[in-house]
Amino acid sequence: MASSSKNEFPAFDDGDVEIRLTRQPQHRFVLHSFILGLHSSFFKASLNQRWAGGETEDNDNIKWRYELAFDGDGMGLLCKQTSNDGPEVLFFRQNLTAPISVPKKKLAARLEIVEAHVQYLKAIYYVPFSICSTSSGDGLQQICHLVKTGDLYNNVKPLRVHTECFVNGNLDAVRQSLQGHGPEWLQIAMKLEIAWLFKE
Repeated sequence: MASSSKNEFPAFDDGDVEIRLTRQPQHRFVLHSFILGLHSSFFKASLNQRWAGGETEDNDNIKWRYELAFDGDGMGLLCKQTSNDGPEVLFFRQNLTAPISVPKKKLAARLEIVEAHVQYLKAIYYVPFSICSTSSGDGLQQICHLVKTGDLYNNVKPLRVHTECFVNGNLDAVRQSLQGHGPEWLQIAMKLEIAWLFKE
């Protein structure tokens, strides 16, 4: 069976960094160390050539592997995989419906963090994404997760245009949300340097 070349997000043939957010295929990314390092000082330091793992047994291009791991407080962070065992904290078994002893509430919170990582990686590659929400409150929560994710990797700038689009497309709902969530929106606006959106 002939293999087709793929050179687009989320898996590039010439990518040298593999990122797994869960064990599901849709949460596997093969990206470029140059682009990740360009957009994040976290990746720039972490992807230093001295720490490259070298080529894998199947002679692919991947030199670095990361998996999303969670600490006891539920904070998710990409951890470099230094052996075939991966990080100590495995998020999912092969079947997404069978998490490793994670209560439903905690699982839902982790899925939100996984989705924030997906959207953050899209933003780095300028791949448009939409805030999947039925209300401004949901959108606010997703944007908060995105900004926290950007903070973890020391760059929130890629999120600015997507947040502007969400606010501009949902002005009435955002105005209503400001009444109950003003400080949260203000914090996001200041962090992303889009405070002008809220001046009226």
